[in-house]
Amino acid sequence: HERAVQDVAAAVRKAVASPRRITHLGLGQAQVERVASSRRVVAPDGRVTFKRYSRTTDPAVKNAPEGQIDPWLKTLSFWNGDHPLVALSVYAVHPMSHYGGGAVSADFPGLARTRRQAQTPDLLQIYASGCSGDVTAARYNNGDEPSRRDLAGRLETAMTKAFESTRCVPLEKITMRVSEVRFDVPETGRHSVAVMERTLADAAASRGDRLMAALGLSWARRVARGQPLQIPSLDLGPAQLVLLPAEAFVEFQQAAQQLRPDQFILAPGYGECGPGYIPTERARAEGYVEEHGYCWVAAGAEQKLRRALAEVLAAGRKP
Repeated sequence: HERAVQDVAAAVRKAVASPRRITHLGLGQAQVERVASSRRVVAPDGRVTFKRYSRTTDPAVKNAPEGQIDPWLKTLSFWNGDHPLVALSVYAVHPMSHYGGGAVSADFPGLARTRRQAQTPDLLQIYASGCSGDVTAARYNNGDEPSRRDLAGRLETAMTKAFESTRCVPLEKITMRVSEVRFDVPETGRHSVAVMERTLADAAASRGDRLMAALGLSWARRVARGQPLQIPSLDLGPAQLVLLPAEAFVEFQQAAQQLRPDQFILAPGYGECGPGYIPTERARAEGYVEEHGYCWVAAGAEQKLRRALAEVLAAGRKP
């Protein structure tokens, strides 16, 4: 982890020594076909389950309707005159197709980005996952290499269309704003500090359970120090890039867009991953946390995150 941090810092130092001039922004978007599906599935008997994982074998769960997703891939590009320099694409889906064998890869979004980079050698292509704690590719994924290639192709198509639909506007301002949010740690249940401490100390507990307890305790100690999470937003005039924390649900990405319908909003997730999943209160009430775990924020997190979003996005609104 430390090596990765230092490598990024070294790259930044090198980059600032040779700046590039930017005069315009490019704003483009396209719908992604047959990639994303919500984890949330309603069974015929009305029971709600969130067990539509990135790879799902139960056909009744896998093939359920897509549910609530954000179908739009958004591409924000930076231009010098009529020459594009960088294109940043954001789409809300877990970037996973087949996995669990020990290989490390950028999976299907990485394949899509690599193909786009080959098509535009002078234009740097960057991809980031949107708020996709509750969005996977399960409905269209068989968990094999052909599925990975198919998903990559559909994402690549949307990236191409989004860039082709781009409209350019002058870049007249750059403002950085940050709001803060403080989540609470659950006081009872398996994600409480007392239970996680017992699990971590229990040599008979499974490795997976102890790892989850260690992650949860690390987050709980950060909360106890009073260290908030930051929600940064880069205001570029007609566009804003707002980074949400951890595995926030897609509703928060859509909430950001609804807060500023007058602007082109990109809302990547996974900004700081300490909290784990950040569900909506509806999902919590429907049993998401009990089914999935990996969530170390107490009830009330949705309202706190929405307030922080409203604060950071509304700050640039003209009176």
